[in-house]
Amino acid sequence: MTRPRDERLPFVSDDTHPSPPAPDRIDGDGRPSVADENPGRLAAFDWCQTAEAAEKRGDWDSAIGLVAPHAECYSNDHHRHSTHLWHLRLLAVAGRLPELADLGRTDVHAVRALNTRLHEAGRGEDLRVRAEAGDRHALTHLVRFLTESGDGPAAMTTVERLAPGDEFLISVAAGTSVGQEEVQGEAGDDGAGDQGGQEAASGTGQETSDQGASAGDQ
Repeated sequence: MTRPRDERLPFVSDDTHPSPPAPDRIDGDGRPSVADENPGRLAAFDWCQTAEAAEKRGDWDSAIGLVAPHAECYSNDHHRHSTHLWHLRLLAVAGRLPELADLGRTDVHAVRALNTRLHEAGRGEDLRVRAEAGDRHALTHLVRFLTESGDGPAAMTTVERLAPGDEFLISVAAGTSVGQEEVQGEAGDDGAGDQGGQEAASGTGQETSDQGASAGDQ
């Protein structure tokens, strides 16, 4: 008996159910990038490339306008959360500190971005106002700022007054914090998990609004 011929149809890709794309990666500065060659996926990231180009030429308003709609703090979509960090960094570089201060009422990442920018701009008194109002992250930056400015005694006095007995901040004021100890101390500023982060953000309160107003005058 002759064996029946195999009449199975050849495999045809179904575009309505594409195979999962290759894993994406997140650049170190917060920009999402695409690792696969899926045309549809690449098209979805056209805004990212356009925003990067705007950022490179210093067109901050355009870059922020492109990034903001895709940003979401603590999103389950890691791209949106990473884009949120990029958005905050753009606001800081653009000098839009009042916006960061307003976001900082509920967003610990905005608090970090604002304090970091104040530190970079040499605005120690602004950091002091925030630290005295209970912003632990601002206090860390203030102590570092004073130490970097060569005023170790003032840094130590600040720690003794606002955070007595804090071993990490004492080590920063003494200029002895290094490596992992510093990283751990920074992480401790934000608390464990979302609840700790929100507590850190809520510590800005009214001074965040006041600080934002003064920040916009730079």
